[in-house]
Amino acid sequence: MIDYREEMDFKLALVLFLVVNFAENKNGKKLLTIEKLKLLILTCLSPKKLDIVSRKLNDKKINYLKNVFYDDSSEIFDADGLREAALLVAYMCNRNYLKIEKQESKYIVLGNMASDLSKVINESVPQYLSKNIKVIKSISGKSESLITKALLEA
Repeated sequence: MIDYREEMDFKLALVLFLVVNFAENKNGKKLLTIEKLKLLILTCLSPKKLDIVSRKLNDKKINYLKNVFYDDSSEIFDADGLREAALLVAYMCNRNYLKIEKQESKYIVLGNMASDLSKVINESVPQYLSKNIKVIKSISGKSESLITKALLEA
């Protein structure tokens, strides 16, 4: 189990969770661009933002939100903007936690699946993330412009 009281540990775990779960679709097509990853990081760092974006894009409320605000310290972490998310992705690429491939005109983010850390993180993320994978997956399936618009209104 990972101790998420350290802000950086939580952010690194969140990025790996997003990449492991949402980098590819069911058919194995790689579709997580750098821009979409930054938007998902910004959305998922704050349970309140995740709930608002989900309501705007899917008309669905996230589960386990109440427990987050009382039992889980992760709600205090919020990104200051896309710049912070970009720095986090760059740091993780530098540490070989992530790989970036160019496909046509897009840059696709992939996880370093050889890392045992990604399995541990996937099993120990906060409930507001693990219990809402379907909601986050439906958000990740939306276009970058729709996610951006929902974030601006959050």
